[in-house]
Amino acid sequence: MKPKLIVVGGDAKPSEIDLTLPSVIGRGRSVAVTLPHPLVSREHCEIYLNEGRLHVRDLGSLNGTYVGNERIEDVVLPAGGLLTVGTVTFRAVYEDPAAAVDEDDLSFSIADSESDDLTVGPDEPLSSRTTAMLTPGSLDDGDAESVESETESLERILESLGTSPSKEVELNVASPAGQDESENSAAADDESDATDDDDDFQTFLRNHS
Repeated sequence: MKPKLIVVGGDAKPSEIDLTLPSVIGRGRSVAVTLPHPLVSREHCEIYLNEGRLHVRDLGSLNGTYVGNERIEDVVLPAGGLLTVGTVTFRAVYEDPAAAVDEDDLSFSIADSESDDLTVGPDEPLSSRTTAMLTPGSLDDGDAESVESETESLERILESLGTSPSKEVELNVASPAGQDESENSAAADDESDATDDDDDFQTFLRNHS
């Protein structure tokens, strides 16, 4: 699409101007876009193309050239950007290659071999080693029945983290309902022996009183 300027403020005819680049805007008759206004210099500013984008350069005008609300020297004029010369404001219309970049594109990259980082999206690091550990697997992909157990899975994770699993694991369960019957019987025998000893002591006292 050919670049154009559309008048959105002030009084200028025509309201749409097709640009042949480079184009000079000014009050003089020799320029490409003539604005007969006392605030506009004879050669006020120039619009040119650089790497597919419009640029505007002030040509030493007395009252200045504005892109947006900023007085400029030489800047990019983005698609949809506002250019003010004198009392006239234009909107730039063209296919801006910078605006065509899809901001929703998802980048996917794997770091070098010295790193475990897997990058998904702009800046979302994910450990490839952790991903592999969390993925359910089997000991032998060719044998559907050889799925690793939870214990084997835990050992694999500990080994990948550089931690050797303990050979013995002691479990302490504090639950009265779970006591062994032999322990309960032994406690009852100890209590009976203590009662018998007390009775013998009482009998001794009565015999020697």
